[in-house]
Amino acid sequence: ANNIMTYIVVGFCAGLVGATLAIGGALILIPVWLNLGVNKDVAASSTATLILLGSLVAFTVALFNHNY
Repeated sequence: ANNIMTYIVVGFCAGLVGATLAIGGALILIPVWLNLGVNKDVAASSTATLILLGSLVAFTVALFNHNY
């Protein structure tokens, strides 16, 4: 349970820093995952999911603000 909380906190911080710097959170999150001991194949394949979720959120915000 403690390990899961670590990943949640790291993910939140990576998203916050990524959004603040206007870069993708995956650019920060993947190296941190590798340092935490996540398998490199799992970390690399998770990048596509992170990009999909980020794109979906950006599209939804644009749709609701009529900026599409």
